[in-house]
Amino acid sequence: MNFSKRYYLIITITFTFIFCVFFPAYSNDGVITNSSFENDILKLQKILKYKNDAAKALGVGTEQISKFCPDFKEDDTKSPNSIVYELLDQDITAFNQQIDKIYKLEESLEEKIEDASAKFCPSISSLFGLKLSVPQKCEDLNTLKIQLEEFSRKTSEYEKLLGEIFNTYLKLNFFQEKNCISPDFLNRLYTKERNTQNNMSSIEFDILLSIITKLNNRIELINDE
Repeated sequence: MNFSKRYYLIITITFTFIFCVFFPAYSNDGVITNSSFENDILKLQKILKYKNDAAKALGVGTEQISKFCPDFKEDDTKSPNSIVYELLDQDITAFNQQIDKIYKLEESLEEKIEDASAKFCPSISSLFGLKLSVPQKCEDLNTLKIQLEEFSRKTSEYEKLLGEIFNTYLKLNFFQEKNCISPDFLNRLYTKERNTQNNMSSIEFDILLSIITKLNNRIELINDE
């Protein structure tokens, strides 16, 4: 079922508003340098809020469109002849490469923490009734482990939200291919905002990389103390 031109206009205005409100460009001073871990996490929470709000808003708009379109299936996302699909495929591939890089750094740091804990920390708190004090290094390692776990949770949430946003675009592309929305609606929408999104994504990954690098530097200091 085709939408009227009036409805095309309403949808275009709605999605343009969504991008203006929920996809503001981050400034370069958002990159973390010497802030505390608590401030680092606050920065991540701000990013996650933007992504969560955007994912919800895009989802609501797409849900309204789906009421007038054929049922969508995950197998229907591939559209070789679609310009938007080609761009989405490039962006999804780039995103997966970046997030995999972060996950590998997380895994490496986790192994370093385990190795350092085995080297510096007693496996039992007492031996033959003799109380053993916990070395400062062990306390530092435990703190670092907790921080890494929290960072990993935020990273996973970030990946989940970006996945939802990409899937929504793929769904819109499907609806466009089925002539449920204007032939050039999604082309204009996605290509117009693509540079902004990619710039934001670059800064977001700089922030993630900055945090995991700082945590990795901390394990090096603990080993050298």
